[in-house]
Amino acid sequence: MKFKLSPVVVYPAIMILAAVIIIIFSTDFSSKKNEVTAPQAGSITTEKLPNDDVHKNMGKEIPPSKDNVISGVKKRMEELKVEVEKNPTDTAKVRMYADMLAEGHGQADAVKYYEMILKKDPKRVDILQSLGYIFYIQQDLNKAEAYISKAYSLDKNNFQTFFNLGAIAATKGDNEKAKKIWNEIIAKRPNSEVAKLAQEGLLQLQ
Repeated sequence: MKFKLSPVVVYPAIMILAAVIIIIFSTDFSSKKNEVTAPQAGSITTEKLPNDDVHKNMGKEIPPSKDNVISGVKKRMEELKVEVEKNPTDTAKVRMYADMLAEGHGQADAVKYYEMILKKDPKRVDILQSLGYIFYIQQDLNKAEAYISKAYSLDKNNFQTFFNLGAIAATKGDNEKAKKIWNEIIAKRPNSEVAKLAQEGLLQLQ
């Protein structure tokens, strides 16, 4: 059975493979999100607070909502855009801005900023991975494969990248190539998480 990506019809096996590859590709994106520490529970009191300038607004803080979270993200993106325009050589800021664009609906703009970084350092495996992820979700499998292949050529010990090559091959319908890659991962890293993903991928090809 050939694996095809279509905006209208997607076979269940492809959905699983797509989910897996997106999980792998997006590791860098999710790892950069700040962890939110849960507030510590304090003692509960029914004591009435004094009505003075210090206490009168306590308890009236605006709770988090979709609107104010989105507003905060937009504000941060605008700030990063200004910083990048002022200093485009700051690749850390460029990367942060590109990641935010990629996580939203600005993949086309994200590509531009990722490529700015690659011009300065063509051996950035993380950037090549991010570009591969974007082109994969855009269903441009040839470009996705080109970037992921480049990333793997620079780091042959990155078995997540190697797994992604198998996922792209399976999605393109080259099941034999996918099987070869995933079996190699299982042989070389038998007890790893990526080996488990490879085993799941092989099951989908049966």
